[in-house]
Amino acid sequence: MKTFGAVVLIAAIAIGILYKNSSEPYYNDLSIEINGDKDEAPWNSGMTMRSIQAFQNGEVKVVEVPVPKPEPGYVLIKMKRAPINPSDVYNAFERKTYGDQEKTWPVQVGFEGSGIVVGSGGGFLGYMYARLNVRVAAAIRPPNGGSWGEYAVAKAMEVLPVTKDTSFEAASSAFVNPLTVLSMIDIATKQNVKTIVNTAGSSALGLQLHRAASKFDIKVLSVVRGEKNAKILSDAGVPPKNIIRSDVDGFQATFKKRCKEENALIAYDAIAGEMSGTLLQNLPKGGELWAYGRLSGKSPIGVEKPGPDGQKYRGYLLVSDYLESEPITTMLKFAYQVRSMLNAELSTSFEHLLSMEEVPEHVKSLKTHQRGGKALISLSN
Repeated sequence: MKTFGAVVLIAAIAIGILYKNSSEPYYNDLSIEINGDKDEAPWNSGMTMRSIQAFQNGEVKVVEVPVPKPEPGYVLIKMKRAPINPSDVYNAFERKTYGDQEKTWPVQVGFEGSGIVVGSGGGFLGYMYARLNVRVAAAIRPPNGGSWGEYAVAKAMEVLPVTKDTSFEAASSAFVNPLTVLSMIDIATKQNVKTIVNTAGSSALGLQLHRAASKFDIKVLSVVRGEKNAKILSDAGVPPKNIIRSDVDGFQATFKKRCKEENALIAYDAIAGEMSGTLLQNLPKGGELWAYGRLSGKSPIGVEKPGPDGQKYRGYLLVSDYLESEPITTMLKFAYQVRSMLNAELSTSFEHLLSMEEVPEHVKSLKTHQRGGKALISLSN
């Protein structure tokens, strides 16, 4: 009992010391790579980093900017990898956000990525991450800068520690697509809907949704355009009857028939434009439509009023807004699901690995649909 008491006392003292230290900014040995002095904050020494930014005139450039400063509750991350998502491309070129808010230019691009925590602005969780050189997947939110830079700042509560068995490539896409997929499944589960619709079904997110939904006994009707995209789904094991091509005659009739047969009461639309109105009008009675992208380059059209059978447009499914409206238990559940499915159902395949200098031209080509395949940015070795 004396030994046990001594261990408890030592542990209590250690935790007390750590907790006291955690209230101050802290930088680990890896922060020496920033400025050569672990005890001096990088922004005090005037150090800069490379970052990819978008400008109001439509340019995307690699520029030198100050290393971002983590405030209390935030961590500084040495970035390793970051994906190029459709939401990033939209953010780089469009005047407003998905939520129709005006943007301030220039925009630091990138909503997610992976790396190693090298510093903390204060707070016990961030302090422990920095002390342990924790590898993380991170969600990067404005106005704290983007993930397409050599360093980034994120809330300590919005990074997901990953094991060494999870590569930086896999960890880089742990938030935007996986959390959108899990939100889609969560919404359907709460409404006891067993079949859902998704447009751009052969996209990275579409394939994740197909794989993950099956674990929850939910069927997905995937809408795609063209034989190539239909084959991607077929090769992924999607039954032909669940692949609906929007570029063939009779699309609306086929869509309406399959939705009625499967009682598909929820549709998720990544296209927007005229597609949104078409989906809304042809869903079963009481169905609802959620938008989550603007691949057409347009806002949803034809959704201003309910459909003929009471179908409703629910607005944009923004993961950040959805999670903020949910109890903390939902975020904890999603974090567990992401960690357990990141290397399987929620995995992402990349076809291009780009240096920072190659990104501006690649992003411009995506804006005009000139290049296919998901790309990953190498931000540091």
